[in-house]
Amino acid sequence: MRILYIISLFLVSIPTSFAFLRNNNQLTAYEVLKQYNLPVGLLPRGVVSYTLDNSTNRFEVNFPATCSVKLQRYEVKFNSRVTGIISKDRVSRLNGIKVKDGWFLNLIWFGLDEIKHQHDHVVFSVGFMDRDFDMENFDESATCETN
Repeated sequence: MRILYIISLFLVSIPTSFAFLRNNNQLTAYEVLKQYNLPVGLLPRGVVSYTLDNSTNRFEVNFPATCSVKLQRYEVKFNSRVTGIISKDRVSRLNGIKVKDGWFLNLIWFGLDEIKHQHDHVVFSVGFMDRDFDMENFDESATCETN
């Protein structure tokens, strides 16, 4: 009987211990970007949670709602859930981010496929098209306006 009591105490304490480690040692989504040599400004302010699967590098970021930021003449829309595969200098297989050109094709949203950090630029890839932005555009996270 005593052994069952000890085992039950052990089993009850395991989830509590893991929750403590997860809550106190987890990096922010912005800190994870820095670990992969990506600028924090790739994500707007307001991330409410994220997950990172270290075995697959699948990265998921959650916002309270869909929102948009301005980036030069472009509008960038973030769904409430954004996913991708993160690696050094790159986030690929993106889902949940769309871009619209403010001058050309103003009515059409294009899904952003990949973001790369190359030298002093950030490159957005949409299908077969790439657009370079100066790194200074991503020094800080922008305020995301709710749609």
